Amino acid sequence: MKKRIVNNVEYLTFKNFNKHRFLKHGFSTRHGGVSEGYFSSMNLRLESSDSKENVKRNFEIFLDIFDLKRDNAMFSDQVHDNKILVVTNKNEINCSDFDGLITDLSDFGLITFHADCVPVFFADVKKKVIGVAHSGWKGTSLNISFEMISKFKNVYNSELKDIIVGIGPSIGGCCYEVGKEVYDEFILKSDLYNEFFEKKNEKYMFDLKRTIEFDLIRAGIKKENIEISNYCTKCDSDLFFSHRAHGLKRGSMVALIVKQ
Repeated sequence: MKKRIVNNVEYLTFKNFNKHRFLKHGFSTRHGGVSEGYFSSMNLRLESSDSKENVKRNFEIFLDIFDLKRDNAMFSDQVHDNKILVVTNKNEINCSDFDGLITDLSDFGLITFHADCVPVFFADVKKKVIGVAHSGWKGTSLNISFEMISKFKNVYNSELKDIIVGIGPSIGGCCYEVGKEVYDEFILKSDLYNEFFEKKNEKYMFDLKRTIEFDLIRAGIKKENIEISNYCTKCDSDLFFSHRAHGLKRGSMVALIVKQ
């Protein structure tokens, strides 16, 4: 990923997305906002004890980089499911219960919230359709990325060869410890998932990002069309908010994608 600093705001972009002029996108970091204390400083978490004024100002600062206003963006709702909302109207208000968003609308942002779970960016570079998903272990088990690809194909008639994907910063296999129940849920689907788990005592270290890449390739996405971030949000908790590192004393980052 490429690190960018605009107006003192630090954020990350994917090299494979930067090649396409119709796309604007970014994954925020902790840096560049007005929040203080353990919310310092670019806290974009809507439901927190940070002041609403600070969060509102942080959104204004971050969205301004992409020439967006709050009214020209759709926020997803993190419920750890695999539902994808097809946004056909900029005035859409029923976005609850959706962990993924997809649209072909121009000058309109799609936003998901993160603090260890995986942000997955999508774009059909021929049809100019964009999508973004929040993929924690539950969403990954329910294969939210496959559901997104299905929307591209069934709603927008996308061809798989034209879809590029960015798998963003999240907790890495180095730090993501899960219980046997998580391991069992994936192994019940297929023994092939075993390669993404490393047993450690009675727990397992789980590589979510590689699991998502595996599912995308099985769905027909070309491996060369997938870019994976090497950042671990827990290891790099000075750069990112991390639920595993900070608990509830933290803010959140956002994944944002816009079609120009």
